[in-house]
Amino acid sequence: MEYIKTSCPLCGSDSQYCLVDHDNSKYFRCKICTDFQISSRGEGLTQEASDEWKKKASKDARESDYNQVLIIDMVEISKLTHGEDPYPIMYFCHRTKIRQCL
Repeated sequence: MEYIKTSCPLCGSDSQYCLVDHDNSKYFRCKICTDFQISSRGEGLTQEASDEWKKKASKDARESDYNQVLIIDMVEISKLTHGEDPYPIMYFCHRTKIRQCL
């Protein structure tokens, strides 16, 4: 697996990621936020998210149990009300059940 150096989409610190799920997601390792996984749609929406939302995501990832990895994705379209724009969601998944790096 190849890790690519970049800045963290949550805190801006030095980080690295590897591609997951046929390039549809990235598994990040950040010096500040620790480990988290983000879908390509979630990453795009995170760029537009408020600083408060990003700080909360960073804090949640950092303070979670080691075996629980923060997952950032886009809300399911079926859950949106008419005219509502998609937004990023966060949840945790056990480390052994997340998709692995390619």
